[in-house]
Amino acid sequence: MKPDSFYRFKKTGKRNEIFLATKFGITMNPDKLINGEPDYAKKCIDESLRRLGGGSIYAFSTEQ
Repeated sequence: MKPDSFYRFKKTGKRNEIFLATKFGITMNPDKLINGEPDYAKKCIDESLRRLGGGSIYAFSTEQ
């Protein structure tokens, strides 16, 4: 896992001009490589927002 500092973005003041989309679902668990369960989705959203320093995600989809 990469340190949080790897995910930090320079704040430009243009956040309202950015359409942020991200994916989730791929796990490191060999028994369940793709996880689209609601609890896992919420955890991934929370982690993404934490790494991005808050804000909003406008599109969130599962990895296929």
